[in-house]
Amino acid sequence: MQWFGNLGIGRKLAIGFGALGLLIVGVGGLGMRTAQQINGVVEEIHQGHAVPALQLKEANIQLLRISRAVRNAILDDDLAAMQKRAADIVVYDSTFRAEFAAYRAKIVNTEQQQMATALLTRYEELRPAQDAIVQLTIAGNNTEAKVRLSAARAQNDTVDALMDTLITAKMVFMQTAADAG
Repeated sequence: MQWFGNLGIGRKLAIGFGALGLLIVGVGGLGMRTAQQINGVVEEIHQGHAVPALQLKEANIQLLRISRAVRNAILDDDLAAMQKRAADIVVYDSTFRAEFAAYRAKIVNTEQQQMATALLTRYEELRPAQDAIVQLTIAGNNTEAKVRLSAARAQNDTVDALMDTLITAKMVFMQTAADAG
């Protein structure tokens, strides 16, 4: 390093600042590349898992609202309240279908797709029974409505269990993607 010792102070400083500049550019470039990779993982987690998980949870909320409205229709004494519950169920059903369809559009796992199809099939079987229960209460036949509610409970429990399984699986996939990133 004799050649460096023979250089003037200005040249030594220029070489030092040049080396420092190259080091800064190299570290900055590596940092930017790493940030882009992190952004990609975050985007995958957000779009591929978090958004569908939220859609699935919103669909689950609508299922709970429907079940509660059916039960409350039996408990209501006022015809107008019963009719409002029937109208609310239509809205909840529509919201459930929209949220669940949005979730299903983003499923990438075959097993989850099969569970989602099974859930939708069971839901389609349950919905007419729920509507019939509400109509029985509106007609003033709470005794028969209670009997049918008890019978529909098993169907409802199956739908709830499938929904819980889908939510748990989605959370596991989200955690796996986060860990892989």
